[in-house]
Amino acid sequence: MISQDTLETLRRIYEHRHVLHDYVFKWSEGRVAFPLGYAGVYNHSWEANAFWRCNEEGQGRLIVRAKCDIKAEEEITIVYNSDPDKLPFIDEAANA
Repeated sequence: MISQDTLETLRRIYEHRHVLHDYVFKWSEGRVAFPLGYAGVYNHSWEANAFWRCNEEGQGRLIVRAKCDIKAEEEITIVYNSDPDKLPFIDEAANA
């Protein structure tokens, strides 16, 4: 996890939106997380078959859970954000 200020510093250093902006998840006020593993590459769908949430207990984990049975070879999708011009991702479960 890093602060959103650090992410903005990267933007200023590179004079444009840094590629990492596309892979951050809003964690808590003023903090963002970069997921390791597959969570950072799940695609968006308005009819997502999975959702994510942050768990700050212990080490702090990004937890992805299925909303329904997902068949072998079926793509795992999550909702990114209702406003495509705004990243980081939103925690859908927390806003339900």
